[in-house]
Amino acid sequence: MISGRLGFSSMAVIDYVARRDPVELLSVATFNISRKRMRALESLHRRGLVRDARIVTSDVKAGRDRYCRDACARMGWRFDEVKNHAKLILMRTEGGARHCVRTSSNLNENPRIETYTWDNDAETYDFYSQLFDALREMRG
Repeated sequence: MISGRLGFSSMAVIDYVARRDPVELLSVATFNISRKRMRALESLHRRGLVRDARIVTSDVKAGRDRYCRDACARMGWRFDEVKNHAKLILMRTEGGARHCVRTSSNLNENPRIETYTWDNDAETYDFYSQLFDALREMRG
């Protein structure tokens, strides 16, 4: 997919899936997450549409994204800052789907054209899920 001239946030992809099939585990690797998008994730969590998450951002701004770190702590989600520039969204849903979205978009407001490759495939999901485990080990 290509987001088009007006663009849209990767949050729209998460919201689309969660409203149709609650997400048991959301895994997000992104350079950064805006406060607005973190609040949207909190809202999905409160409504039971995103139950658990592991979020990895870049350590370039390590310690400065207190809101995201604190929000994750309140919800019992894992949050790590590592040498990350990947943009990846994994969603394991209640209905058994295994969504894997590779994108050029961070999880923030974005008026730019972005690209998205979206698979619902267990093998692809498992491959990238192992990346999240490896990223956690890269913490400084």
